Formats: sequence, structure tokens, C-alpha cells
Amino acid sequence: MLGLMFLLFSNSQSVAEECETQDWLVQTHHLAKVFEKERNGPKAEKAAKQLRRALDQYPVSQLGTRLRTAGLAKHGNDIVGFLRTQNSLVESQLLWGGTTRFPPRLERKVQEFSSRMQKLVPGMRCASDQNWRPKTALAGLGDSTPLGAENSSGNSLFFPPNAAVISFAVFGLMAALAGGSVAMRFRTKRRHRRARRLPCALSCTVTFIETTATGDRHAARRGRMCDISQLGAKVCLDSPVPLALNTCTVQSHHWATSGRIIWRNAQCMGVAFKRALPRQELLHLVRLNRKLHAGKENGAPEDAVIGNNP
Repeated sequence: MLGLMFLLFSNSQSVAEECETQDWLVQTHHLAKVFEKERNGPKAEKAAKQLRRALDQYPVSQLGTRLRTAGLAKHGNDIVGFLRTQNSLVESQLLWGGTTRFPPRLERKVQEFSSRMQKLVPGMRCASDQNWRPKTALAGLGDSTPLGAENSSGNSLFFPPNAAVISFAVFGLMAALAGGSVAMRFRTKRRHRRARRLPCALSCTVTFIETTATGDRHAARRGRMCDISQLGAKVCLDSPVPLALNTCTVQSHHWATSGRIIWRNAQCMGVAFKRALPRQELLHLVRLNRKLHAGKENGAPEDAVIGNNP
């Protein structure tokens, strides 16, 4: 299970790292178009701030490795040029306000790199997620939320979660799975301890199995089962219980099963069956016990089950 959780974590982190750059570029390009549209209007400052947050997410100086990971290294000059010109536009807008007239040279550069990005974005793909398309980068907002909307803390809603958030979510899932596994094991053990034990007095033969270098050795002892459940039985022998042997086979009235000795004293021991008894087998033994001791209620050893069905 730990291997599966590690694989899940590794795959999630890999997809996040490889697709995150494409998401960011698509969103930044879209915000740049929004800013271009609103640049001379009343929403220019808001559009500029949103674009600034996008540009600040990954500084241009740190883009080299990300572009190589995303398979966009050959378009690096166009992408970096686009981001630098957008940075210049945003800085001028936020510094001088809506009355700013940008230098003609900057305007030409903006148009040139925006045109190149416009051609690049539709063809973007993510190698680790074959279903990724540029439009999926904006799908998180839903139809009712306008692009660029902000939450109450002022952060943009549509940027992808960073690796730390994804890692935290995956580790949370791992912890939940591990906790569930522990809880189920505890529940199973508790259920085993509480399995209903039915008193009986069935004669039996216990064959102890000793594994040696030359093969298995068997030693048979006579005894009787004093109680039984679907998971095990208490067996008392006519002679002392061997101390060094831990596995055995219990046979009684054409019925047999193997098990492991989990406790012992002088002449009695607890045997945990290798496989749980089907309910029908247990009922068969209880009815057989009742039949053998019918009319002997007062003399039946170990308070043998004689009355109602279990």
C-alpha cells in the first residue's frame, strides 16, 4: 500500500510540475489580452494588478528550467520577450495611471511578441496529461465566474495550485489511507476477540506437527473440545500439552481443521483455526454435540450445549 501511495504522490507531483507551466502561460496570455482591452478604460488598474500577480508567479530569470521541463525551450525567446514587454506595460500602467502613452517602440514590441504568443498558445500540449488543452487551464473558474475574479483575500482564483499544496493534499490522502488500514485491522482483531464461543464437549484427536530438517513429525493426543467458535476452539487433552509445538490439526467426528496454538496451560490450549469455519459447519458441530448429550443435561461435561439453537 505504501508503494501505491508513493506512486500516486510521484505521479501527481510530476503532472503538476509539467502542466503547471503551460497553465501559467495560457492564463498570463489571456490576462494580457484582458489588460490590452481594458488599458484605456476604468478597469485598467484592476487588469494591470491581475496581470502583475501572474507575471510575479514565475520570475523571468527562473524560467529556463521550467520551459525545458515543459518542452517549450525552443520557444524560449518568444516567451521571454512576451513576458518582458508585458512587465514593462504593467509597470508603466501602475506607475503613471490610465493617461500613460507608451513609447512607440514598446508598442511595436508588445504587438510583435503578443502575436507570436497568440500563435504558440493553441498548439501547447502537456506530455504527462494527454487530455490537457489550453482551454483546460481556464476551466477551474466555471461559467459563472468572470475571468480575473478575485477571492476575499485578493488572490486570483484561477492560477493552479503550487507543488506545496498538491504535496499537502497527496500526503493527506496517504495519511487517510494509512489510518483507515490501521482502523480496519483493529476492528478485525476486535471482532475476532468477540467471536461468540459456544460451550461443547466433543471428543477429538489433536495431531501436533513438528517441522524438522528431515521432514514433518506428527504426534497425536486424545482430548475434547470444551468450546468452539468460527475462529477457534478451546481443547483440553488427556495428557500435558507439548510446549515446543505450535501447529496442529483437530479432528472430531469426521470433521477436521488445522490451526495454530495461541495459548496453553498444563492440559488445555487455545487453537486459532487457519481458516474461519463457515456458519453451517459450526452449526453442524453444535447440533452433533446436542445429539450426543441428549438426555444427559446434568452429566454433560463443560456445560455442553444442549438447549436452543445458537
